[in-house]
Parts: sequence; C-alpha cells; structure tokens
Amino acid sequence: TGISPFSGLNQFGPYYVPTSRIRFLFVYFRVTKDDQLIARNKLEEALRNGINGRNSLMSLTRVPFQMDESHDICLTNTAQPAADLRQKLADLTLDKDTTYLAFYISPFKEGEYEGRYDYFYAQIKEALLERNIQSQVINYKNPSSNAFTYHLPNIAIATLAKVGGVPFTLANPTGSNDLIIGVGAHLSKKKGI
Repeated sequence: TGISPFSGLNQFGPYYVPTSRIRFLFVYFRVTKDDQLIARNKLEEALRNGINGRNSLMSLTRVPFQMDESHDICLTNTAQPAADLRQKLADLTLDKDTTYLAFYISPFKEGEYEGRYDYFYAQIKEALLERNIQSQVINYKNPSSNAFTYHLPNIAIATLAKVGGVPFTLANPTGSNDLIIGVGAHLSKKKGI
C-alpha cells in the first residue's frame, strides 16, 4: 500500500492489470501545420519511454504499450470532425477480441474557443464509443511542456481504468461495506456556473 495513489502505483504497481489484448491508437488533426503530428510523436515517445526515463505508461500500469499505427486516424475536416472520424472509423477493421484505446490529441484547450472544445470532445468521444474504442484526450501543446512528466501519472491511471484495470484500492481497516463515490465538477464559462 502507499500513502499517495501516484507513489503507490509507482512503487507497487496497479491493483489489477487486465489480461485482455490491448492496442493503442492516435486520433489527431492535420490541416496545414505539423503541430499535431509533432504532438502525436512526442506523446507516443512519452507514453512508450516516459520523460527522462520516468513515468512511462508501461512502468506505471504494467500494461504493454502496443501501438496499432495502421489504425491511427488523421482528421482533416475541422468543420465536421465527427463526420470525418466516423467515415475513417468505418474503414477500420477492429479485432473483436482486442480492447482499443485512442489518444485523442485535441487542438483546443478546455475553455478555449467558447464551446468548441466541449462540442468537439463530446462528438469525438461518441464516435469512438460507437466502435467500442475508449479514449483519452490530451491537448496538443501538453507533450511539449516541461511539466508533461507530471501529467503522465494521471494519464496512466485514467488509461488503465478505461482498458479494464484497477489502478488502486483503498485500505479498509474496519471491514465495513461503505460505498465511496467521487464527484467531479466542471465550470462552464458559457453558462456562468
């Protein structure tokens, strides 16, 4: 057991690692600049090897980082990204015995572009879920950030849970059967709440 989820995960590994076959792919935009492709490659490098040899996806989750580059999806229609994605997903042949997770590299940061982030994110996530592909969103600027090494444990925990693993459990010294529920909050600048 550990005091913090991150140090416990790093020191002891996850509570449960899925045994199913897992493959990762990337979904990113490519219009005129190479920013997204650069972010994709930096993200793959960070997930595969960590940053300065620390916090790789495999070292944190014990899930082999196996890419399926033939399934990468490069979106070009920024006006209708979900339609573009659905068309490209229709062309993919997915193995029914494989769990897929897409790292969606967003061209927007949360709160930017007055609602476009939420709109694109929800539509991209929905299109992927229609094909039973889990997703993890990452802003395209983050992999180039010096602080990205601190993002990787959060990404690893979320990724592990989305592919069927259990990152950690809470100690239960009392033996009670209490249910603990976590609640998140989202502030909407558009709606003022």
